[in-house]
Parts: sequence; structure tokens; C-alpha cells
Amino acid sequence: MPRDVDHAEMNWSLASNADQKAEHLSSLLKYIINNGSSMLPDEIILSIHVIGTSLDKLSSNDVLFASEAYRVLIKHFTKHLDEGHVKTIHLVDIVRCLLTGTALPIEYRNSLCSQECNQKKHDIVEATQPCIQLNISSKEILAINGQLLFSSFPIEKMISALIPAKLLDPFRNAVAQRSFSACSKIDQRLVIF
Repeated sequence: MPRDVDHAEMNWSLASNADQKAEHLSSLLKYIINNGSSMLPDEIILSIHVIGTSLDKLSSNDVLFASEAYRVLIKHFTKHLDEGHVKTIHLVDIVRCLLTGTALPIEYRNSLCSQECNQKKHDIVEATQPCIQLNISSKEILAINGQLLFSSFPIEKMISALIPAKLLDPFRNAVAQRSFSACSKIDQRLVIF
């Protein structure tokens, strides 16, 4: 029985992120860097949450891994978003988590934790990179995330993903046909407050 307890300490999963230990976070970062291309959208999103809410627990050496892991996550998140595999109802929360480290809403986080892909057990991986002293803050990492996100996924596409097509199409058609005049008078009776 003690062997099972030892083995349990050597495993981690995204769903059990409430009390992530530093070695679990290090292993998560390495897992993302090595396996990001095969991660499912829900796994990517929960990883964004776990890292974003744990940046203060990372050693200076792991900050480098976090930066690289975020690059991988953003690349594959935007790919899944572009392909329509991300529920846009949660897009604002996900982007806010990426840019500010704000936790995802509890209901959404619980939904992600219940997904099989986020309950998989992973072995702890030891760091092989030499220790490097950095003077970089978690805010700087989050600012880099913003640059990465919006350089790989234009804000116009983000807005299109957030606003239903039936609301955007009339404006797109009007602009394409040049029938929407910015100088036109607005009939105040049509404006609802």
C-alpha cells in the first residue's frame, strides 16, 4: 500500500489542480511543450487556467518553460478556435485568463475538469535544464501572451467568433456594397435605450 501512495505522489492531472505542487507544474509545462500539438481544446483551455493561476508558484527557471508552454498553447488554441472547436460563449473568460491570469469561472472550470482528457494521469518529469536566474515577472509573461495571441489570431476574427453571424452579416454586406454611410442621420426613434 505505501507503494501506491508513493506512486500517487509521482502523478498529476489537470483536473486535480487545486493544490498543484511546483513539480507538478514543471511537469505540466514540459508536457505541453512536448505534446501540445496533440492536446484537445478542453485540455488546452484547462492548461491555460492552471498555468495562469499558478504563475506565482513558478521558479525563475520554470518561467522560461511557462513562456514556451504558453506559446504552444496559444498556437494550438487559435488553431482550434479558427476551426470552430472552441465554445465561444467562454472565449472572453479564456482570453482574460491568458492575458491577466484570472481564474476561469467555477462552473466552466468544473466542466473542463470532468472531461476525460483532463483526468489523465501523467508522470512527474524532472527538469534537465540548468538553473537560470531571470528578472521577469508574471505580468511580463501575460503581456507576451497578449502579443502572441493577437499576432496569431487577429482581433477581427476574435470579434467574429464572439458575435453571431446574423448580427455581423448586415454590417459586412453594407460595408462591402458601400451602402452604409457613416454620415447618415440616425433616426432616434429606432434607438432603444
